[in-house]
Amino acid sequence: MALARAAGLVHGATRVSVFTGAGISVESGIPDFRSPGGLWSKYDPFTYCNYDVFKSNPELFWRMARELVLDIHVQNGGTKEEALKEGKLIKAQPNAAHMALAELQNMGKKVTVITQNIDGLHKVKQGCLQYFHEL
Repeated sequence: MALARAAGLVHGATRVSVFTGAGISVESGIPDFRSPGGLWSKYDPFTYCNYDVFKSNPELFWRMARELVLDIHVQNGGTKEEALKEGKLIKAQPNAAHMALAELQNMGKKVTVITQNIDGLHKVKQGCLQYFHEL
């Protein structure tokens, strides 16, 4: 009932604003932060994402970032060996949720996406979102 009402409101709207976070990209192979298996289950945010720690020991952050990129590469069908030897990375691709937002725009809606994500998946080539804000 609530979903049908929400769909009706979106259908009748000329402008749609959407707030997204890490959860929208999980289906693309990018882990979120707090879920089981998320980033914070592997990396303590008070260590790996603390500015003072970064200033004194930036290797911790860059190690986490490297492992995350390699994990995404592997989840998308690559191997760590090929990534490290050849430097070729398979990047995460937009999933159905990203494409649905682009499709709303293609339907003539003025879609504004506000996100904290920096994965670039909202900037899909097909129907790239015109109004996009990374926080």
